[in-house]
Amino acid sequence: MYLRPRQIFEKFLIAKKKTRIDEVGRQRIEFTATGEEILGVVSTAEPKEIEKWSSLKHEITHEIIQRLGAVKANVGDVLIKEDKHYLVQAVDNPAGLGQWYIYYCLERADLK
Repeated sequence: MYLRPRQIFEKFLIAKKKTRIDEVGRQRIEFTATGEEILGVVSTAEPKEIEKWSSLKHEITHEIIQRLGAVKANVGDVLIKEDKHYLVQAVDNPAGLGQWYIYYCLERADLK
């Protein structure tokens, strides 16, 4: 978890998953924005992390690092930044102190 130059904290909008039954009777999953935001830094996941999470049956492409504050997004939520949508696969509190949180995410283009 190293911040590099040009990595700045950005706001990510949180969208929660909701299921509904459509007019045909099929179950549909939708993501609706809650209005809550987190302040975090997005970075591409390292190959070592990608391999670790894929062995646990969770594909990831990016890590979003949040500094301070409580965890606002949970597994299954979507973090939205402009036209990018990141599906949260796992949340980690690396030091156990609640100062940093890492959201392991899969970038999805079909959630728009």
